[in-house]
Amino acid sequence: WYWQDQSGKVVPKISHVQRFYPWKWIVGTGLYLDDLEEEVATRNRELIMMTVAILGVILLLSFYIIIQSRKAGQQILESEALFKGIFNNSQQFMGVLSPEGVLLLANKAALDFIDASEDDINGHYLWETPWWNDSLEEQRQLKELIQVASFGEVGKGLFKHVNDEGTSLYVDFSAKPVVDENDKVLFLIAEGHNVTELKDAKDKIALSEGMFRGIFSQSLQFMGVIGLDGTLLEINKAALDVRDVTA
Repeated sequence: WYWQDQSGKVVPKISHVQRFYPWKWIVGTGLYLDDLEEEVATRNRELIMMTVAILGVILLLSFYIIIQSRKAGQQILESEALFKGIFNNSQQFMGVLSPEGVLLLANKAALDFIDASEDDINGHYLWETPWWNDSLEEQRQLKELIQVASFGEVGKGLFKHVNDEGTSLYVDFSAKPVVDENDKVLFLIAEGHNVTELKDAKDKIALSEGMFRGIFSQSLQFMGVIGLDGTLLEINKAALDVRDVTA
């Protein structure tokens, strides 16, 4: 077909002719294939450019996600290392329990006291572990404390522990719940503070006070305690009997 009636240029063209009988007209139309091919080529270029742009964005996002994942992984490793460092280097007995009281993790101080490894005790109920095999009564008390903690409160108690070598320790034990945003208990933190020296000191003070009370009350000599300002704070029975009065 001649290009726009130019006799020197012939190009392919798609034509369509339709006769309109009522008016005795013939209507024709056509499309140069060059125009169609150019339009198709333009659309293809736009599609290719769009595809390349999308792939570029996807590639950048992939790199970003990989970098952030590595950073998050590194942060998790650092947090885990920090937790283990604090957990295992603590001089106090520490452990992590399920809400039901199953031991999930114990620190080095606690393991060393009973000369055990994690494989020996992890997965057992805390009251079934060697720390608590001295007394059925203490096992019962421990169950009650853990039950209190499993309901979101803090369970506390004072217990006496004896290891295989016969060494006795008084431990101030506590079980504290860790909850989520809905106050559901996820696990329990068990802590045992060695208060043996404090307990011994209190026992000695109580013994000394008892001895003083015995001597003070039973002495046949007149005895009393006077404050720095001269106020009589206390007087023994022998002194009271002289005047037949009471303190």
